[in-house]
Amino acid sequence: MADKTINLTDIEKLLEDAEMDMFCGELYSSANMLKRIIRSDIPEHLKNRIYYQTGILLKKLGDYQDSLSCFDSVINNGGPDEAIIYKASVLNCLGNYREAMVTLSSLQKQYDNELYWETFAVASLETGCPSDSAKALLNLKRTNPENLSLRKLLTIALIRIGNYNGAEREIEEILDIDANDLEANLILTWLSLFSEKEDEAIEKLDFLFEKGNTEPELNFARASINYLAGEDDAARKIMIDGTKKVRFHNNIKDGVTLQIISSAMTSVASENSTIEKELESFKEQVVKSFLSMLTEKNCFLGDKCRQVSETAYLMAKYSEDLSRDEKEDLKIAGAICNLGMIYLPDIIFTKVTPLSSAEKDLIKQHATSTVAILKPFTFFKNIIELIKYHHEKYDGSGYPAKLKGEDIPFGARILAIADFFVDITNDSPRQQGIPPTSAVRTIQTLTGSFFCPKALELLKKVYR
Repeated sequence: MADKTINLTDIEKLLEDAEMDMFCGELYSSANMLKRIIRSDIPEHLKNRIYYQTGILLKKLGDYQDSLSCFDSVINNGGPDEAIIYKASVLNCLGNYREAMVTLSSLQKQYDNELYWETFAVASLETGCPSDSAKALLNLKRTNPENLSLRKLLTIALIRIGNYNGAEREIEEILDIDANDLEANLILTWLSLFSEKEDEAIEKLDFLFEKGNTEPELNFARASINYLAGEDDAARKIMIDGTKKVRFHNNIKDGVTLQIISSAMTSVASENSTIEKELESFKEQVVKSFLSMLTEKNCFLGDKCRQVSETAYLMAKYSEDLSRDEKEDLKIAGAICNLGMIYLPDIIFTKVTPLSSAEKDLIKQHATSTVAILKPFTFFKNIIELIKYHHEKYDGSGYPAKLKGEDIPFGARILAIADFFVDITNDSPRQQGIPPTSAVRTIQTLTGSFFCPKALELLKKVYR
């Protein structure tokens, strides 16, 4: 309900103060003022300006869904094209790269500004067009050579198109500016793999590690290179130790080298069938390591994940709509869909009384945390989508995106039932498990609201 007690003069003054606070970095102060304005009876001539500024602010604060709504309001109200570019950049933040590309294509003309090229570059890279991304990033380099994060992103694009010499020159220029840049050093390390110098790569990474660099990127790079050098046990230990200690970046610019780890291997695999087999084997090793971490966190959690994997795969085998690769993806997705739970407090797994609202909210974050862990690995790309949406509900009341019905990927709908089925058939500190036949009947009562009827039929075939 609009607050009509704020007059036009007050609104204009609040808006100016909010814009000034935003410019000065006082984001929360600015947010409070903008929220107060939005609750008022906004004059038509100020709506676009208010929603545009609010959208920018919410993006900075990481509130992407509400930011998207603000930019949609501006666009629908005939606002400036810059709102379209900002909308696309928010879609990138949400991981909706294809939708970001479609949004940018709606512009009536091509823009030559930093936000446009950055948004286009990230979306292009993530939708499999590294050459387009490289061109955009070269534009950015010409206009803003001091932006080292985007220049490192350029090296990723160059690696993906096979321009290793260009990538090396780019990184060397960055190291001329900052010789201690960890990400740049890691990228150079990865480039050494293409000349089959794994021992040199391991030596360089170990040297960086000994200097006190314990970032997750470094641990995963060391693990991957040890694996390629045939040191499987060392790779597994490094990966587990690194993952237990440090949270992962979930931002393409903050965790640039995380993209290198799998993109470099994928590039090599596409040129060499032997390495492609090694990549598949490495993928299996990664999954086993993640399952080990889950079991170490809580033995019942590890066992549950194995059961979800088995149930999802058995259901998928009865589907004529899924390819062989998609069925294998579901098997892996089931095994690691709860990986983000390694960050939950131990009390949540042992508590015998009902969980509080705060504890339930913590559990809801596990899908997003899982996506953050898996995002660096390009070979998990299809699996990530299944995991990200396996808590959506068929009626649109789920999370994180409130997808509805057929908009939810079919594999995610299968995974949702498999996850719930294993939950209610197993004993836990807070409940006693029920028999599989009773679980099927329970799920049937929730089908159409929570679960997909088509996915339920697959479960029925498993438990006839």
